[in-house]
Amino acid sequence: MSDPHFPDAPAGATITAPQGSNGLATAGFVLGLLGVLTCWIPILNVLGILLGILGVVLAAVGFAKSRKVGTGKGLSIAGIVLGTLAVLLAVLINVAFSQAVDEALDGDDADVPSSTVAASPDSAASNRPADSDESGSAEATFKDGVLTTSDVKIVITSHKVIPVGKKGNEYGDKPVLAFWYKITNLTDKDTSPMDWIYYFSAYQDNNPNAENELDVAALPDDQYLDSQTENIKKGGTVENAMAYELDDKATPVELVANESLGFGDDLGRVTYQLK
Repeated sequence: MSDPHFPDAPAGATITAPQGSNGLATAGFVLGLLGVLTCWIPILNVLGILLGILGVVLAAVGFAKSRKVGTGKGLSIAGIVLGTLAVLLAVLINVAFSQAVDEALDGDDADVPSSTVAASPDSAASNRPADSDESGSAEATFKDGVLTTSDVKIVITSHKVIPVGKKGNEYGDKPVLAFWYKITNLTDKDTSPMDWIYYFSAYQDNNPNAENELDVAALPDDQYLDSQTENIKKGGTVENAMAYELDDKATPVELVANESLGFGDDLGRVTYQLK
């Protein structure tokens, strides 16, 4: 007998269970939206990045939950999209802002007139020419295996020819001329042992028609594998090695130093005999 207050459902009718709530989807959407709204202010938009990441995480969990509770799928997708967008926009804006600041600072440095440089008490000494032979000269030189510039000092300590297949040239298909050297950073600038390649080029005069610049070979000494790219402190000295592929084992190699990657005046040349 049916309850008079609650009529029976018609035969064949399907009773639909009420949908559950999906607060995670809603929270993800709200956080993603807040992330987009706060990502436009450089530096401060770190908050936008955090909100975007949280929004993506919560929206993703809400999306998974939506399959069970039957609600929140749309909000979850929107939260994931908004959160991802907030992170990307914030990163791009910070990068662009940083570049703009760097360019502005560089422009300010370029505009400083030379007259603002503080003069030393000894005005005669401050007016000495740059190529003076006295101590403190700014002249760059390369002789007797020693390169000296205003930025670095490189001292070649040894060199040797390494045949194909021998230690230091196990995987090459040409013999190499390897150099071992010490490099000292004289400034506050970023300097690494690999800065050798900015100053030196090697040549073999075995082409009657054109200069024959040698290619840089693989690192000839694996003890420097981890240290060859480290940043050298001001006044610090680090050892490293460099090698060049030889076209033959008879023609001497001329090592040429230059401060402008080969486009300026030579600082000096040293010839190395291979036999």
